[in-house]
Amino acid sequence: MTRSSAPLPGQPLPGLWNYGAHPAASGLEVRSLGRVELPFGDALRLEMVKPDAGGLDHAYLQYFIAMAEGGWALWLTCRTDELASNEAALRGMTVVEARA
Repeated sequence: MTRSSAPLPGQPLPGLWNYGAHPAASGLEVRSLGRVELPFGDALRLEMVKPDAGGLDHAYLQYFIAMAEGGWALWLTCRTDELASNEAALRGMTVVEARA
């Protein structure tokens, strides 16, 4: 039997990060990758498109967010003409602390 130090799919990575893939990621191409600030924390933003649509149809975004409570993945899928307003709404969200 061979052992690997890499986590199994769905298992937490060391530090603040967990990982997963956008539900529609199969067959998509990466259009851009960058770091953004969200109300929830620092995030890695991955934008994907369907190659056969020429990137003009829908945008498929995935954010990997580092939070004190752990890493989170957030997915956003929308028409490309709605992307700017949807991301503005996401940046305008307010984080509410949970009470024990």
